Amino acid sequence: MRASVLQVRDVRSGQLFGTIELVAGDELRVQPPELLELLTQTMATRGLSSAEVFAWYTGWSNGYVEIVPVQEA
Repeated sequence: MRASVLQVRDVRSGQLFGTIELVAGDELRVQPPELLELLTQTMATRGLSSAEVFAWYTGWSNGYVEIVPVQEA
């Protein structure tokens, strides 16, 4: 199964802060580790699986940071 990847970026500059990768077996690979804390907290409070939290944050933005899918070339 192909991995799905999200990029966490600064809205204004486009600077990359980190990545969230969903791999086979409903596993998340997250960099930097501080992002994993955010995802784990959301999973616990909302009762979401790894795949559900990945979908939850796909396209999310607070106006300063955005979490967007990697665009394939």
